[in-house]
Amino acid sequence: PALGGGRPADGLYTDGTLFHGPALRGVRRVLAEEESRLVLECALAEHRTEGGAFAGAHYAPGTADLLLQAALVWVRLFRGSAGLPLAVGHAELHHPLPDGEPFVVLVEPGTAGAGAEARLTVTACAPDGRVLTRLHDVSVISAPQLTAKFVSG
Repeated sequence: PALGGGRPADGLYTDGTLFHGPALRGVRRVLAEEESRLVLECALAEHRTEGGAFAGAHYAPGTADLLLQAALVWVRLFRGSAGLPLAVGHAELHHPLPDGEPFVVLVEPGTAGAGAEARLTVTACAPDGRVLTRLHDVSVISAPQLTAKFVSG
């Protein structure tokens, strides 16, 4: 899907789906919304905490968090509740995520998790389709009681 399409995603930060404050609100648009494939447009200026001490050549924690946020959006849309990420099986870091520029995040269900757990593959791509980062076996627990805690005005 093309950047700028779909629907705005800003409501995800106030309806109980995502709990992040303004500095980490980088999920911009929902481009495709199917259980087998959720596609989001994201953009976030990276905050260099501690002078960039937690970043690497192909990793920056703020923009990388958008991939975990995308997994939480999938859980809300297709499991009907808020969730929290528990683990990432492994990560492929091919290229740095764009700093302040739009990119696409694709969420696909992986192996079935047990009970309230979902296991997902989350891939960040450049607008030209080039894979930047892929997270395998992202484990997210869905917990309906979290929704009320995450709602903000």
